[in-house]
Amino acid sequence: MVARNIRLLAPALVLAAACAPSVVITRDASLPIYPRSTYAWGRADDVPTRAERDARVANDSVRTRIEQAVDAELARRGFHEVAFADAQLVVHYHVGVRDRVDTIPALGFNCAMQPCPATKYEWGYWGEPERSVREVEYTEGRMMLDFLARPSLKLAWRGMEQGDVKPNSASEAEIRKAVARLLKDFPGKP
Repeated sequence: MVARNIRLLAPALVLAAACAPSVVITRDASLPIYPRSTYAWGRADDVPTRAERDARVANDSVRTRIEQAVDAELARRGFHEVAFADAQLVVHYHVGVRDRVDTIPALGFNCAMQPCPATKYEWGYWGEPERSVREVEYTEGRMMLDFLARPSLKLAWRGMEQGDVKPNSASEAEIRKAVARLLKDFPGKP
């Protein structure tokens, strides 16, 4: 009974993990980031992509919420914002969204008769005769936060979070949660 429950629990955990946002951190250890360092906001590099120009994220309201959330999290960790010329770190971010459609197999078999005998057959070399699929539409979002070391302006730390965007994802509370997840392993103590 316990083994059966574990077999049923494993796919549920995989599905739950697939829905959770993924965070990837890139760190150049040769460029130190000391706790209580100073930082300043800088301009983002490169030309914005189509996902970054999307009106759902390319507006002053979202920009302000992201910058306030990053400022609050860095202040909690002991970092101080200063004038650009005096900063030890330069921070900038990229954020974008795009609509996606995935085609996935539907659960079960297409059967003309009920109950479906499909689970009793071995279909052989060519596989089952027909399997239904469904399309899932969703919005995917990414936020990337970069910290550049001065004076070289080389990338010292990059955090990137990717996940499904829900209708309330641009709210102040959700942006704070996203920034906290992204900066969870950033130097400094919260």
